[in-house]
Amino acid sequence: MKYPRHGHSCCAVMNRYIIVSGSRKEVNQAANRVELYDTQTDDWMELNKMNEGRHYHSTANLNNAWVYIFGGIQNSSKKYSATIERLRFTAGSFDTYWEKISMSNLEATISQRQGAGMCQVS
Repeated sequence: MKYPRHGHSCCAVMNRYIIVSGSRKEVNQAANRVELYDTQTDDWMELNKMNEGRHYHSTANLNNAWVYIFGGIQNSSKKYSATIERLRFTAGSFDTYWEKISMSNLEATISQRQGAGMCQVS
């Protein structure tokens, strides 16, 4: 890993990659940084930054096509986050940006969490 992490989250994708996101540490914007570990090549690479730096959040893989990041604590405000971001995941193509999902009318009903756990849906 290139950046120090504390309070980060991770998930496995395609039985090959591990995606690590966020940090409580503010060194080199680690809270916004996302890294990918390729277990076959034993190599780390950096993905595009998240829109919202966070820690104690959760990450989930949906059908090996989407990676979702949600909840946790915002590094900028130190308040619980009710936002969700997602990244379209395609093997060999990691140049997409994190999309902040607009919840508009639902934002008040999203439960804000710290350490909400992790799940994988395939």
